[in-house]
Amino acid sequence: MVSAIGLYTTYIQSCAIQNELDDKKSFVYDNIHKSSSINVPYSDMNSGVNRRVVIAAGPHKTGMLNTCNFTLFTPHQPQCIIIIFFHPPLHDFGSIGSTSIQNNFHKWTEADQYLLKNWAWPVPNIVSKYESQDENNWKWNPSKGFYALAELLRGNSHKITDRLVFRNVDRESLVLSYRMEFLRAWTAGYNLIIGTEAFDNIVKDDDGDEMIDRLINLMPWNYDIDPSNDNQKYQDAQKEKITVVVTYRTPRVKHLLSIWRETKKKNESFKAWMLSTKNNFGAIDSLALAEKFLNKDMNVVLADMNGITNAGYDISNIIACQVLDAACTDQQQVEGSDPPLIMNTKQNFNGDIDIDEDKLELMDEVMRKYDCKYIKLLKLAKLRLLYPTELKNVLKSCDKSSKAGMSRGSMKEQLVCIAKGNNDCLMK
Repeated sequence: MVSAIGLYTTYIQSCAIQNELDDKKSFVYDNIHKSSSINVPYSDMNSGVNRRVVIAAGPHKTGMLNTCNFTLFTPHQPQCIIIIFFHPPLHDFGSIGSTSIQNNFHKWTEADQYLLKNWAWPVPNIVSKYESQDENNWKWNPSKGFYALAELLRGNSHKITDRLVFRNVDRESLVLSYRMEFLRAWTAGYNLIIGTEAFDNIVKDDDGDEMIDRLINLMPWNYDIDPSNDNQKYQDAQKEKITVVVTYRTPRVKHLLSIWRETKKKNESFKAWMLSTKNNFGAIDSLALAEKFLNKDMNVVLADMNGITNAGYDISNIIACQVLDAACTDQQQVEGSDPPLIMNTKQNFNGDIDIDEDKLELMDEVMRKYDCKYIKLLKLAKLRLLYPTELKNVLKSCDKSSKAGMSRGSMKEQLVCIAKGNNDCLMK
């Protein structure tokens, strides 16, 4: 069996001997090896700790977590969970907002708090270096350290955004930096949390399935495969142990309004945005994301965001307590934590919602009918519902015609029709 550290050492030695890396690639290695974001020794490989990898991400204003439970150098035993926090935009109209899973999880893994024991937020040092220096107003902090990874996982047909890190480091070296940082933390005995809202591309892009495959390929357990075994059977066994968590938000039209707030031009009203936007509304399609992973024969947990809130809980704490198995109080709050961090509520936002309330209700009806086509998912054994009160309210009103389903494009056409003020927009 080839060990993870053996592969890592062989790779670095071969690069040094053959001088394959240019200055940028050498800088990647220097940042991984000499000044990693996690201060633990590479040689600490024999702790016998079971580890998990959690990838928290989502569409912009969503999140994804991938969790793998490992025993060192026993690749036939890992229990992998990929958790996708498809976390809706947080600019809630008149409400208290929702907490940022990424920010809270990063905060709870930092050394000064360390509330999520044995968990690491493994952002490569080279990414932190350039992202923190970017002249654009990213308001960057390490909780946003996986945005670059989400960009890298997209197909080559997608143009990379003009971020400083992409101008200074090539794609191959950046992918390597994430792969090696995941491996380094994992072989040191840490669980991994990896998260960004930018994984909304999984449902927005045509190659979302391939994006998932590329992401899984970066996981540390891919290094510890016995070449004498059937690798495909091994990969299939890992997929059987993968669970994806997707969050679902209601009212559906408020989710749409939040997308407008996030993406509109400075003074663009909601109606003007609806009539001109190129947004394909993948960022509101939580159930499509769940279906993508179910179609890959993965276990999926669908968390009803409003159901959780109505039960008196916070989503960051619920995920930490019920998914990461953190030490929590009876009130489902991580032990020792302050009230969770609430981000991006924009309560003083004065955007012009220049569409009547009755039209907004029609929009909500269209979006609910669109979701009806996914009612078949509820019969799947690999789907688990978490606090599904609002989701069930949506799906219980589905009739035979709505269950037949409409495309996301057709849903958008109806929403635009309503925004124009037409009276006969609903498909029969």
